[in-house]
Amino acid sequence: MTDSYSWIKDKRPASAARGGSLSLTAGLDKQLTETLTAGISLNGVRSRMTTRFNGGYSHVNGLTVSPYVNITLAEWLSAEITGGYVYNRERLYRTVFAPASGRRHSNGYMFSASLDASKWYGSWLLSAHGGVVATRDKWSAYRESGGTPNAAETNRLVQGIVEGTASWWLEPVMPYVTVSYARDLSRNDPQGGDRDDWTFTGGLAWYGSGRLDGLTADFSASVVAGRARQRNATVSFGLRWNF
Repeated sequence: MTDSYSWIKDKRPASAARGGSLSLTAGLDKQLTETLTAGISLNGVRSRMTTRFNGGYSHVNGLTVSPYVNITLAEWLSAEITGGYVYNRERLYRTVFAPASGRRHSNGYMFSASLDASKWYGSWLLSAHGGVVATRDKWSAYRESGGTPNAAETNRLVQGIVEGTASWWLEPVMPYVTVSYARDLSRNDPQGGDRDDWTFTGGLAWYGSGRLDGLTADFSASVVAGRARQRNATVSFGLRWNF
């Protein structure tokens, strides 16, 4: 289970907004064979944004259901494939021209495929991750309270991601740092702009022993940089229990 909060800021004129997003993820997985693990995760998101471009706000509630499979290819290498259904419901309000509000929803999907490699060097664990993530959300058309119609729209994004992590084992805790690079391979963002960003993360993992054997807690904070008019930062806390 992971709980995270993200602070978001967008300075682009046509979508200028700022606010935050709270996310909660829970999942179960089972090792089916020595090399195959399968599971499913459920993610809920609630975000609130002040939309400065139209003097209003946006409230979104989202839900993602994602089954996944992890395959061990070698002692130091594994592959994971994830697919899922995404549903969002949004309430909008604006004051530009005249006060008005509306509601809309979206149905979509997400898909990812990745490779993960890791190797110990004494007390140091070095890890690398690379993969592709694709998302698609189709938003419904809606009519505002004042009668103004808004057309349906579809958002699409395909990203390539690579990252590296260095962890230091200090029993029973393991501090770590991660640097990630993401590149937009395909998208339909009409505003264009930057196509890549960097994420810098620092965290601390704790591993239980004795009666708490199998329990892991993780706390991290990250900052995304690289896109000239967009910024966000996230703090996360996670728990995992192997039983």
